[in-house]
Amino acid sequence: MPAPSSSPIRAVSDQLAGLEVLDPVQVAPGLRRVLAGVVNPRARRGVRHGLVTVLAAAVRGADLVQTGARSYVTIAE
Repeated sequence: MPAPSSSPIRAVSDQLAGLEVLDPVQVAPGLRRVLAGVVNPRARRGVRHGLVTVLAAAVRGADLVQTGARSYVTIAE
């Protein structure tokens, strides 16, 4: 007898059944606009990357972790 799956994908997909899924390509410009409204708490000295870029990378990294990425290497790939 095979071991039961520990993947939460089935449980999540059951909960999301019937919900409208937005097209990420269409939502992305909205996300950029929202992220641009975040106040940058960093001091100017030493800042190398724009806040929107850093936040967008964090959002994408979190998305990858939710879909199964388990290491920094996997997220970077």
